[in-house]
Amino acid sequence: MLLMAEQLAADPDLETLDLEGQSLGKKGARKLAKELLEHKSLKELNLACNDFGDAGAEAIAAVLQRNQVLRSVNLRNNKISDDGARCLADALCRAARSSPGGWLTELSLGHNSLGDAAMQSLSQALAQSSNLRELDLSSCGEGISGSAWEKLAASLQACSSLTSLKLRDNNIGDASAAALALALAGSGTCRLKELDLSRCSLGDKGALCIFHALRTQVDTDSGGSDSGLKRLNLPGNHFGPGIVEGLAAIFQSGAGLEELDLSRCNLGAEAGMLLGPALAKGTGALRELRLCRNGLGIDGARGLSEGLASSECRLQSLSLRENHLDDAGIGAISEALKSNRALKELELCGNGIGDLGASSLGLALVMNMKLSVLNLQDNLIGDPGADGLAVGIERNKVLQELDLGGNGRLGNAGVGRLAQALGKNSTLRSLGLQGSSADPEAVQCLEELAADPAARRTGESDEVFETPLEGDAFGLDSQLSCGSEESSSSHSDDSESDHEREVAGL
Repeated sequence: MLLMAEQLAADPDLETLDLEGQSLGKKGARKLAKELLEHKSLKELNLACNDFGDAGAEAIAAVLQRNQVLRSVNLRNNKISDDGARCLADALCRAARSSPGGWLTELSLGHNSLGDAAMQSLSQALAQSSNLRELDLSSCGEGISGSAWEKLAASLQACSSLTSLKLRDNNIGDASAAALALALAGSGTCRLKELDLSRCSLGDKGALCIFHALRTQVDTDSGGSDSGLKRLNLPGNHFGPGIVEGLAAIFQSGAGLEELDLSRCNLGAEAGMLLGPALAKGTGALRELRLCRNGLGIDGARGLSEGLASSECRLQSLSLRENHLDDAGIGAISEALKSNRALKELELCGNGIGDLGASSLGLALVMNMKLSVLNLQDNLIGDPGADGLAVGIERNKVLQELDLGGNGRLGNAGVGRLAQALGKNSTLRSLGLQGSSADPEAVQCLEELAADPAARRTGESDEVFETPLEGDAFGLDSQLSCGSEESSSSHSDDSESDHEREVAGL
């Protein structure tokens, strides 16, 4: 602590101080606060995970009140309770009276044990702190009632500068979500761009209230869709297929929502079947959608594929991690990818994809001219599946990242076939193969070669694949210089024809 005091004194121009996890305790926090009261240039202060409790919070509150240069303060996970939070809130109110709106722009109080008294004080401070832009109250304990959350929501309408509010891992519920929705749909003073309600005990009613507010913003906000909510995180809540109608209304309303996370929301296959037609009618401003761990299954995948195949679907990033899609579901998505002209990133990890599904994706890559990132980690892809993907790699001109890590069935033959395909590809920059059963040295070399297109063009690394890898089930010469152009073309055509016949059976 003495060393830190000397550092502050020796560097009067210090603007950022990170003391996360330094075990300051209340004595250390008090000593630090005394030094900070005299420091005239510090703008960012990170004191997360220091266990200084209410006594330390009271000392830091004096800094918040008097240091007019300070802009960002992180007090996460410090065992602060109602008394400490009240001191901090009072400091913010005093600062707001001293200078219109105060000077703090970012405050994190997440992972502290706050109650209703703390929330009431913070709500009052929030209403006066018109310069505060980011507030994190994630995981603040079970002692906060619904009425306290509703008071916080009401204060949002007075804090016109707030753009990011993180409330994840709190027992907020539908009634408080409805109060938040009222703030979002209010007179246009609420300017939130990011709202995180992950794992907040919301149901369909709460979600639909939020969705309705987003549609209302389009009418009440003079700035139009550009000034509405852009990022909404709702993972870990319990929704049903009934929310899809509300989502569809958002897409069609002109709302400015760009990123939506509905992972782990128990949506099920029916939601996927309903969401597909909604996506087909247009996605509005939405560019990123996460639907991980929702049990979509094969039927859900088939429903979503209807949307992905539509020219009105403008999604650029889609995550379907761990949804039990299997080969049949991937076959439907692959078919949609052949005509999709918008999607740039697709995550399909942990979906039980086997060789047939991988081969269908390979055929999709032959025709798709937009997808740049494809994540196939932790599936059941073996050597025949790698052969199918190689067909696509050889002909695709846009894919930059392909991750096959965690596919334990992938062996030397598959790696050899991918090496051959890589020799004909100039765009791939990253190929993940960790966790396969292939020779580790060959895996490392191929990953390095994928990251160096120049070496592929000059043939600098050909010597690593001069001979077929042991266990080459395809009988392929794994060197990158694969013989005559005619021979290579013939093999690719034959492979594609074989896989077309297989995939037709999906």
